[in-house]
Amino acid sequence: MHGYVAPTDHGWYQFLRARPEIAEVNFWRPGASSFRALNTGEPFFFKLKAPHNAIGGFGLFARFQTLPVWQAWDVFGQANGTADAHELLTRLDRLSASTGVRRSAHEPDRCIAVTEPVFFPPDEWVAAAH
Repeated sequence: MHGYVAPTDHGWYQFLRARPEIAEVNFWRPGASSFRALNTGEPFFFKLKAPHNAIGGFGLFARFQTLPVWQAWDVFGQANGTADAHELLTRLDRLSASTGVRRSAHEPDRCIAVTEPVFFPPDEWVAAAH
């Protein structure tokens, strides 16, 4: 069995941690290249970026697909980690800018569906190497 550790936006973590009823979340990766790191059911770990530098939770990899933002909102709604589609696009623009990836609302991005997400409270985070 493999696992995958993905750098995670703290705002995404906070939003979804406050909604334990969401059983499947959408983990965004800028760009439209494929994701082949995991098989269905393998663990996908959420590593909070600096200054936190900790594993803040995990879930099980379900599937990968490329979708434009508007369609991902239709499929996942708030499971994208935001309250509405405008906030999602704003967050993705900010995250894409930090990686140097340029994007638009109609370009596909990598959507990684993660089921059975667990978000640890801060006192249960697992310290991660920098």
